[in-house]
Amino acid sequence: MPYIDKAYQPQPTDLLCSYHLEPTNGKTLESVTEELCSKAAIDASAGANRAALAAHAYAIDGNNVKVAYPAEHFEAGNIPQVLSVVAGRIFGLANIANLRLLDVCFPEWWVKSFRGPAQGSEALHELLGSPERPLVSALIAPEVGVDLETYKKKASAALMGGCDIIRDSHQLTDLPNNRFEERVKAVLALTQEAVKKSELPKLYFPNVTGPGDVVLKRTRFVINSGGNGVAIDFQTSGFGVLQMLRNEFPGLIIYADRTSHGAVARNKKHGIAMTTIGKLARLAGADLVEIGSITGDMIETQAQVVALHTNLLAENFTTQNPQRFNQNWFGLKKCMPVLSGGLTSEDIRELRYTFGHQMVLQFGRSLTGRDNITPEYIQRFLFDMGPLVPLV
Repeated sequence: MPYIDKAYQPQPTDLLCSYHLEPTNGKTLESVTEELCSKAAIDASAGANRAALAAHAYAIDGNNVKVAYPAEHFEAGNIPQVLSVVAGRIFGLANIANLRLLDVCFPEWWVKSFRGPAQGSEALHELLGSPERPLVSALIAPEVGVDLETYKKKASAALMGGCDIIRDSHQLTDLPNNRFEERVKAVLALTQEAVKKSELPKLYFPNVTGPGDVVLKRTRFVINSGGNGVAIDFQTSGFGVLQMLRNEFPGLIIYADRTSHGAVARNKKHGIAMTTIGKLARLAGADLVEIGSITGDMIETQAQVVALHTNLLAENFTTQNPQRFNQNWFGLKKCMPVLSGGLTSEDIRELRYTFGHQMVLQFGRSLTGRDNITPEYIQRFLFDMGPLVPLV
């Protein structure tokens, strides 16, 4: 039975994938497309269910292939299982030289099996006072090696200098010179002090990245200590842990760090595009999702970042790119896009011009990396952000 079927009309319940596919020498695109469909969905030469469950390669344009997978292959609410089908063993096939999952279109039944963000972008922006400017996040740097007392001084300066959010680095967990529980208590106290002095809302996101049991333990500690949000590297912890965090703590604000995305997204001919990774993070329940930047030191193109920014904030996303899909989010709350990756003060005007104020600008080493920073230094750095917290 052939898997290439250009007459096939995708069904509303199908999950659709767009791939960039290159065969190895001596193989044809058609033959490796057939192999991809058989190995991903139903690897059988016979059987009563083969025709009903087969994937369909319904569009081929150069090296770009669109595949429709029947709903019967997927479990509701299970991102790891879906990825094991559409981005699993097929990446190891010897006859495929390069394979990149460009985009996925999620059907209504699968989208509605997820809770999505607990707060979402609109509630988060309102919680932080609905400023007519981007929100500002400070990652306290250096990430590893700074002792707790120095960390507290930098956090206080960032809070009083105009930052809406401060957060731990994904690298900073429970280290000998900066213990997790001590840091959480101290920085939450500083955050509350800054709220009282400035009369403006502030948030602190401790990093809870780790194995599932550790993530749960640390998150409970944050909540019991008065915190209402956490940061987690969902790329290293996994989508399953991100979903667990959302489901176990329904009132929690979740900041999704994507630090290792380059391992699967950097090669433009192979791996998984950040567009797909970011969309899955919205499904899994992240309230804020890092998307890279059109400036700074990351490797995304402007088109990629703009597309993901739009997708995270859309109710019904549409695209003119033939390799991408439209996506109806069926009422799922929107995510707040976080622009990050080596940003400096010189990037502020360009990013505001491109993205408006529906975003968080996250600054790391350029803002908090130097020694002895002060609130005045932070405010000068953020001058182009517009009105900021008055110094106290």
